[in-house]
Amino acid sequence: MKEKVIKLLSTGFFTGYIPYAPGTFGTLLGIPVLYLLKKIPLYFSLAFILGFSIFSVFLAGHAKKIYNSSDPKCVVIDEIVGYLYASIFFPFNLKFLVLSFLFFRFFDILKPYPIKKSELLNKGWGIVLDDIISGVFSAFVLFIMSVILKF
Repeated sequence: MKEKVIKLLSTGFFTGYIPYAPGTFGTLLGIPVLYLLKKIPLYFSLAFILGFSIFSVFLAGHAKKIYNSSDPKCVVIDEIVGYLYASIFFPFNLKFLVLSFLFFRFFDILKPYPIKKSELLNKGWGIVLDDIISGVFSAFVLFIMSVILKF
């Protein structure tokens, strides 16, 4: 039973089993979560994201053992978390949803320093932290863009 729950949650309700671009589909699951977070005060949203991050590390660590892999491709809960970091400080509109999605996927796929280095951490930290950093990088770029382009 426990293994089934870990698989269900860590794979984003099995979207991680989609054979092509599971991380992209996992990231899309972050959008409805973001929508719900935008309905509550920001400090509650940030507390949720922090708690969800820790929960994701726990799940990812167990999923590593279940799937016998250091970074199972079907585990996408980390993409959901990372996308929340990329988008939580911006308005919930099409422009910011798309830009935060594209920047997040860019950094998550390219993995510039220190993102790639963070994958070497033990347990679930290596799976989740690279996506958190990708989300923070994305938010930073989007913030700079919005200031320069005034949108």
